[in-house]
Amino acid sequence: MGYDPPGLESRPDDTLLAGFSSLMPQTPKKPSLVGRAFRLPFKILGLPIKAVRAVVRAPARLLGFRRA
Repeated sequence: MGYDPPGLESRPDDTLLAGFSSLMPQTPKKPSLVGRAFRLPFKILGLPIKAVRAVVRAPARLLGFRRA
C-alpha cells in the first residue's frame, strides 16, 4: 500500500488558478553563466579570508566561548 503525499506535483496552468497564482511558490532562479563567471573571482579571493577567520575562531569554538 503506497502513500501519496498531498500537494501539487507541478504548477497548474495560470488560467485554472483564477486569481490564486500569488499563492503558488515561486520557482527558484538559476543564475546565468555570465553571472556565475562574474562572481567566481570574488569567491576565490574570499577563500583565504574565510580560512584565516576559521583558524582564528577555532580556539574559541573548541573551548565553548560564544559571543552574545
